[in-house]
Amino acid sequence: MKRPAGFKGFSIMSIGQIISLVGSSMTQFGIGIWIWQTTGNATPFSIVATLFFIPNIIFIPIAGALIDRWPKKRSLILPDLAAGIITIITLILYKTNNLTLWFIYIASFISGAFNAFQWPAYSVTISIMLKKEEYGRANGLFSLTETAPMVIAPIVAGALLPIIKLSGIMTIDIITFVFAIGAVLWVVIPDIRKEVEEKVNLFKDAIFGFPYIFKRRPLFYLLLLFLFVNLFAGFYTTLIAPMILAKTNNNTVFLGTVESAFGIGGIVGGLLMTAWGEQKEKYSALSLE
Repeated sequence: MKRPAGFKGFSIMSIGQIISLVGSSMTQFGIGIWIWQTTGNATPFSIVATLFFIPNIIFIPIAGALIDRWPKKRSLILPDLAAGIITIITLILYKTNNLTLWFIYIASFISGAFNAFQWPAYSVTISIMLKKEEYGRANGLFSLTETAPMVIAPIVAGALLPIIKLSGIMTIDIITFVFAIGAVLWVVIPDIRKEVEEKVNLFKDAIFGFPYIFKRRPLFYLLLLFLFVNLFAGFYTTLIAPMILAKTNNNTVFLGTVESAFGIGGIVGGLLMTAWGEQKEKYSALSLE
């Protein structure tokens, strides 16, 4: 049987990632409920979010340089494998009544470090698997991979949590990792990597993007805009869960419905981009975001 390649292979890989990220997002939702029920405090939510994003930001430049050198399948599988191991350990600790807030903090930091590899590796596969005329559709799928779990996971986790508890949610999450890793192993991804002989070049490659961005003012201002949008968005995305839980007597279904509503716009945009195909009006597409 011929293994899928090109846009078909990329689509299969994207579906596997969506399934896996739905499971991971369900676990994140369940862990958030556990934190609230354990502490009744909003501060741990902020700490968990901060400990996830700080290593993500720090390691992304290094991750990009390593991804250039590594086989792309390794770069794609590594974050999923690490997340799966962390979830298994969390499940064991929860089942044995040994799960603590400090472990959640440590797990969040480690997850953030490995997550730095996931999206750069995934985006690189677009250029090495697809033709240029397929980039628009691929970016639509890329957007769906990010936003679909935001819609599906909270409402499903909110409904299932009272029935199967946090242990059941994490078990589902562990199963979904098989889909992501299996899809990556199945599809054909060209093994294109950078040949580097001097280790010192790793640092040079890691900072290469910064001068490139600073020299192109429109790109720099656009990224600066995204920085501030995401910064202020982080305030309400972090605090909305404890606020709703406090005002609804821990109603997980209502919280899941509200959080799912946030991702609907991203789903619509991703579907439009996938159907649109080649971006003839790039500024129009960007303004829609």
